[in-house]
Amino acid sequence: MNNLIYLEKVDSTNTYVKNKFSVLEDKTVVYTSYQTNGRGRLNHIWNHTGKENIYMTICLKPEAVFLPKFNNITQYMCVILCQVLEKYGVKPTIKWPNDILINGAKIAGILAESSFQGGQCSGIALGVGVNLNSTHKELHNISTSATSLNLILGDKINREEFLNIFIEEFFKSYDKFLNSGFELIKDEYIARTNFIGEKIILNYEDKKITGFAEGISDLGEILLNVNGEIHKYNTGELVKL
Repeated sequence: MNNLIYLEKVDSTNTYVKNKFSVLEDKTVVYTSYQTNGRGRLNHIWNHTGKENIYMTICLKPEAVFLPKFNNITQYMCVILCQVLEKYGVKPTIKWPNDILINGAKIAGILAESSFQGGQCSGIALGVGVNLNSTHKELHNISTSATSLNLILGDKINREEFLNIFIEEFFKSYDKFLNSGFELIKDEYIARTNFIGEKIILNYEDKKITGFAEGISDLGEILLNVNGEIHKYNTGELVKL
């Protein structure tokens, strides 16, 4: 088992890891029961949805030089998380680039943040929040449609068991991912996406771009057909029409 640090309460597990890159060992996992200032992608707030959920960050130090394939680490985690959820008999889908949905409602989100000093990468804080045990009331506070594994299955989920399975599965192929990048998981990722072939709006920077999602590139970018031209985007927020 990798090095585990449990914090009963913290502002953000990602912030905690980023502030302690110099002392934390590679592959250390930090998790908590309560985040007072959890964050998602694009400055979104991660709402607290119950003490028995997953709020965790993995401290990764693959190497001092930040390689392009490290940008796909959230997509790698997406695939692993989907595989773990599938062990519970549910069918998750991926909303590009790194949200996990079940029946169209969000059950998990992922956020990777890197820190640099002197031009070298100090580490990657790879955070994830998974709704394992939430009430309808707790989920009602979220602005987007959300769900929780216990509500889907009708039974409480053992958080520690889920956490251990998740960490084990993540590191089982992690070294292969470092060697291969997105190519390792491209087919698995695409098989679980819920938008290819659909007309979508991509909120990219300060623009709203409408087009048809043609697929995913070898670098994990979304391929968007805009008026007959294919454009590639590696970030943004996707909205299905």
